[in-house]
Amino acid sequence: MREYYTITELTREFDISTRTLRFYEDEGLVAPVRRGRTRLFRPSDRHLVRQILRGKRLGFAIAEIREIIQMYKEPPGEVGQLKLMIKRIEEKRDDLRQKRRDLEETLAELDADLRSTPIVDPLSGKPFVYRRLVADEHRRPGQERQTFLCASRHVVPLLTRRSPS
Repeated sequence: MREYYTITELTREFDISTRTLRFYEDEGLVAPVRRGRTRLFRPSDRHLVRQILRGKRLGFAIAEIREIIQMYKEPPGEVGQLKLMIKRIEEKRDDLRQKRRDLEETLAELDADLRSTPIVDPLSGKPFVYRRLVADEHRRPGQERQTFLCASRHVVPLLTRRSPS
């Protein structure tokens, strides 16, 4: 295991900006070693950055992440710390489950709206039959990912999204 990581190495590894790492330092979440103006991050700082980013992805605020990190820095064995941690995680899990239900409900409503919207083919006079297609088979990394709404013979682009490189 390496002794230190530079700020550039961590920004590349985690795909974050140097400003983000400096912000985490300002907030007291990580404490790199300073050699002049150079910040050197220990493996423990690297692990903290990974945990901070995971907490952000899960929807935790910086204050909540700080509180959780502080719990880990306290001496082990505190039952209250563990109970608080479990409570916070359960609350966040409940929030995420509710968001999933909301998203699924919204998607179902949108699909129902799409199916119930009568659009007629002007050439044949017949209603369109809708299918959703994602054109991925021949896409190279960096190319746009496109979602199409297919109605009878007509294909209409719905959205275009950049794929991860």
